Amino acid sequence: MVAALGRRGVVVLLSGVVPGHDRVLDAVGAVDRLRREGLVFADVGAALAHKRVLVGGGAPAVEGVIGSAVR
Repeated sequence: MVAALGRRGVVVLLSGVVPGHDRVLDAVGAVDRLRREGLVFADVGAALAHKRVLVGGGAPAVEGVIGSAVR
């Protein structure tokens, strides 16, 4: 689903994954690409800050990113 949305130009941001659910998402491969691209966030506020950067009008949101480079 994420790949299909990406092909249509839709950027998927994931936030607020409940502990335990991340294992399920990992098992089905739903989050690997999002993590690599820095699109998984600790909370909605961090995801919205990143969205503002994507559409213009905000500084890069780094603090809430959950990925290989930043925790």
